[in-house]
Amino acid sequence: MYKSRGTPVFCTERAEEVIHYVNRFLGKSIIPLVVIDNHRDDATTPPENLVARLKTDYPEVPIINLLPGNDYQRTLQAIRDGARAVLPRPSPQEKERFIDDLILLLESLKSYLDSCMAEQRIFRQKGQLLKDAGILSRKIRRLKDPRELSREVLSFVSQIFERAYLFIQKGEMLLSEGLFKDKRVGIPLLVPSVFQEVLEKGMIFWGIPADGEFMEKHLYCHIGPPEQKGVLLLPLVRGKRSPALIYADHGKSSQDVPLDMALLDMISSHVSLVYDNLFMRRRLSARP
Repeated sequence: MYKSRGTPVFCTERAEEVIHYVNRFLGKSIIPLVVIDNHRDDATTPPENLVARLKTDYPEVPIINLLPGNDYQRTLQAIRDGARAVLPRPSPQEKERFIDDLILLLESLKSYLDSCMAEQRIFRQKGQLLKDAGILSRKIRRLKDPRELSREVLSFVSQIFERAYLFIQKGEMLLSEGLFKDKRVGIPLLVPSVFQEVLEKGMIFWGIPADGEFMEKHLYCHIGPPEQKGVLLLPLVRGKRSPALIYADHGKSSQDVPLDMALLDMISSHVSLVYDNLFMRRRLSARP
């Protein structure tokens, strides 16, 4: 089943091969998930020893142990030694229930594996986001044009969200930058709104705007409402004002993408410092 999805699956009866595969995947920055089902009494390495070894040497690797449902001592030992979950294995001696119990076990195991893989996918996405944030940080430190700074931040946000738009403050309006070829979307700032609040406070907003009618009238009538209601408003702060703002949402995507607000706050603060440095350099270079 998982092989058909493109997920590599390896089976072995030797503990050393388990360690080999774990090292192999970790070497590729992939965290494997180990399922231990050792029902043989003559096994070279008892499963509890393997669980303890994996947890000691590879604490980041999740372990699922299959044990007889009535073996309470080994179940507790497995959890103590580091198994993330222990699932009861049906007994062939209970012939009337064995098939039904086996089907239930496989369904439960699939559900648990899917949840673990979803967690790992989120973990990888967050890791990639941190990597991209580091690249962004190095890029913007070398910039000399404030306009390039806003574009780089927009590009970064676009990697997280399906839709991301840059708005520039022009007097009492927020005007979209490059949203349409010949037309700019204008959002009034004299009317109380989440845009006005974000610009005044210079703080990031993530959530569902309370002023839904305002959003529909001034923005969604042009781009359409997002499938998920949460939106991001990221102000680009310079000094005590915010000359620009990035709006982002997930568009038509229903996929739940992890959002690290602490990381976005850090990026916002870094952008603010770079903004200030750029304009300070301009003023100094303009002096006779």
